[in-house]
Amino acid sequence: MDPSRREWLQVVERFQRDPARPGSNEAWSPALDFASADELRAIQSEKLRAAVRFAYACVPFYRKKLGRIGLEPGDVRGLDDLVKIPVTTKHEMAEDVAANPPWGTYTSVDDRCWAERGWQMFASSGTTSRPRAFRYTRFDREMWAWANARAMWAMGFRPGRDSAMLAFGYGPHVWLWECTTRSTAWASRSSPAAASTRGRAHGSSTSTVRRSSAARRPTRSISAA
Repeated sequence: MDPSRREWLQVVERFQRDPARPGSNEAWSPALDFASADELRAIQSEKLRAAVRFAYACVPFYRKKLGRIGLEPGDVRGLDDLVKIPVTTKHEMAEDVAANPPWGTYTSVDDRCWAERGWQMFASSGTTSRPRAFRYTRFDREMWAWANARAMWAMGFRPGRDSAMLAFGYGPHVWLWECTTRSTAWASRSSPAAASTRGRAHGSSTSTVRRSSAARRPTRSISAA
């Protein structure tokens, strides 16, 4: 594995607090969700440095893009340097797919990574440009499930009390897939009956979310890291 990839994965895992279960009833990851602005800035700066090194070494699209303006990984030392990184548009990515079909060069998941750790493929709808395909790994799935657990916990959802039917089309677009992953995991732990119904919900054409009155009360503000 490329050293910059290993470093990036290690940095992400190091700041994944409370990966398997909530740290408190109030917040899934109290150390992150209630962190101070300075603490969040330090975490984000460390992640940014590692992300830029990783993208430069493992994502050809970004290596070329940064190289065209003479930006090297060492030039990005923290959030104050974020403005040095040029914005990437979906049209640039669509052009990259056209030049490098079928996957483009804008992700770090190459054929070898996909064969070893691949999980699922998603794609943009192509409504405003060429559809862009993305291959995700099992690591991505774990991170998504954790991030959505934090968000759903902050909204007031609790296993064994609240129920949700996430019945969108389940096409290749990524939206709501990981909410499904998290909610069905909760259902499996809550009761066998709840687990047995989750597959049937996927075939519906309507969406319903039911929450108890206790879950509707205001919740404390959450800051994501």
